[in-house]
Amino acid sequence: MKNKPIYLLFVFVLVMNCTQSEAPYNEFHQLINQEKELLCLLESMKDSINNDWAQINILLNEQVPEDMPAEEKNNMLKVRNADLIRMFESYQSMSDDIKEKLTETEKRDQEMGAQIINLKKELKRIESERMIFFEKSVEESDEKTLNELRALRKKTLNADCH
Repeated sequence: MKNKPIYLLFVFVLVMNCTQSEAPYNEFHQLINQEKELLCLLESMKDSINNDWAQINILLNEQVPEDMPAEEKNNMLKVRNADLIRMFESYQSMSDDIKEKLTETEKRDQEMGAQIINLKKELKRIESERMIFFEKSVEESDEKTLNELRALRKKTLNADCH
């Protein structure tokens, strides 16, 4: 090939142009992937604590006195707050095993609550970065690119977590 230096220069320029034009997609894709990961983690945590409370409700239901009024029983089983459950008179007659499991669930719930607060703060930070990125993109990109970015975000966020 006689013009090898010119060919290599052409390839270099072509690669650089592709890399530069993909840069907004890469940055945006990274942000929305982080956003999706956080949303999935939040969903998983909520599912986990809901399962924990469902298990507690099963145990409580097994040990409530038979003469407990139906309305009181329903109220007790709807509550997902250990302190409120402890206020029911029938709680005092329940096994130590249930009381211990309720305390464990209460602790996990509190720990997850703190984690959820932190994850939501991180999610807000990512949303702010995404908005800044979008504002910058509006100034620098055409409508087609903006629509592609919107579609990419929608596709990513609508994907299953599992």
